[in-house]
Amino acid sequence: MVNRIYHKRSAKGSDVPLVSDLELGEIAINTADGKLFTKKGGLSPSIVEIGAKGQKGEIGVKGQQGATGAQGPQGAQGDKGQKGATGEKGTKGAVGPQGTQGIEGATGPTGPTGPQGLTGAKGATGAVGPQGDKGATGDKGAPGAQGDTGPQGTQGATGPTVLKDLQELKEK
Repeated sequence: MVNRIYHKRSAKGSDVPLVSDLELGEIAINTADGKLFTKKGGLSPSIVEIGAKGQKGEIGVKGQQGATGAQGPQGAQGDKGQKGATGEKGTKGAVGPQGTQGIEGATGPTGPTGPQGLTGAKGATGAVGPQGDKGATGDKGAPGAQGDTGPQGTQGATGPTVLKDLQELKEK
């Protein structure tokens, strides 16, 4: 009787087992892309692909240039190129004969009036004319201020004694 050994496997493309999925030396297979994986030991265990491509090496030195090969057959004609630049200006032609005069057009409207010119120099003063008639009398002016008090006049004659007569009537 034959004993079958089954390895851990996945049919999902690009699946990679986790470190916790495998024991040291155990193999896992991805059947979708045909890759083999194992757990690598050491200070920091990790999953490595078995048969994976190694790291890319450094670029080597450049080799010598080879001999020039034979010339190939002529290629097909290319597309038409763009229009070239304009050439230089030619010489001026001769003046042609004068044509016949056309009919005269109507007179145009009158243009606007121009600005006023400068004032001329002032002339000499003329002679004085005759005196005019006398004007009308003006209105009466306002009263003037009161004048000073005049000198005292002479004493007048003595008049009747009314007061004396009244006293006499009272006594009676």
